[in-house]
Formats: sequence, structure tokens, C-alpha cells
Amino acid sequence: MAIDWRAVGAGVAAALVFALPAGLIGAVVVNDESNNGVFVFFLVIMAGMLVGGFVAGSKRPDTPLTHGALAAVLAYAGAQTVTVLVRVLGDTKLRSPVVYLFNVLLMASLGVVGGLIAERRNARLGSSQ
Repeated sequence: MAIDWRAVGAGVAAALVFALPAGLIGAVVVNDESNNGVFVFFLVIMAGMLVGGFVAGSKRPDTPLTHGALAAVLAYAGAQTVTVLVRVLGDTKLRSPVVYLFNVLLMASLGVVGGLIAERRNARLGSSQ
């Protein structure tokens, strides 16, 4: 199986449209860990990974789950790198590395779900023609 990096790139771009601004705003605005406002931004990031997985999966209907997961993981890694950089420069405490590892797995799962939605949509559209 060959990875179509253009499809993955399209998924990454779609995911970053949501994840990057939400991550940056969350890192700047919500400095206090006891503030639950961070969850709103996290939900937007999760939605972005779902969208990214859908876009990547739509571009590669033969392997939508793989491309969806890869797009979500790469988008999360990019957005999280920028967010961590902002936190370090803002002298804000970072979370445990376990949190970042768990989030990578969660984002990969959301990318797979996005790819699965794309696969179902493609199957439905293909059977109606």
C-alpha cells in the first residue's frame, strides 16, 4: 500500500484550519489549568481531526482509514508543536508527556472515524449511480 501524500496533505490542511487557531487561542487565553475553558478549544481541535480524516479519506477511497489516521496525527503533531512553543515562550507550565501521547492516539482514532465516514459516503454515492 502506497501513501498518497497529496491526500494526506489535504487532510492535514483541513484539520489545521480548525486545530491551529483553537490550539493557539487555548494556549494564550487559558493559562490556568483549573479553568475548564480549555475543553471548548479541545473539542474544536477534535472536530478538526475528524474533518481532516474525512478529507484525506475522501481523496483515497481505496484506503480511507489509513490516510485519515495519518492526516490527523500529522495535523495534531504540527498544531501541538506550535502550541507547546507558545506555552514555553509564555512561560506556561506544560502538561505531562503522557497527555500528549494519549492525545496522539485519540486524534488518530478521530482521523480513522473521519476516513470511515468518507468511506461510507463514497459507498452510498457509488451505489446510487
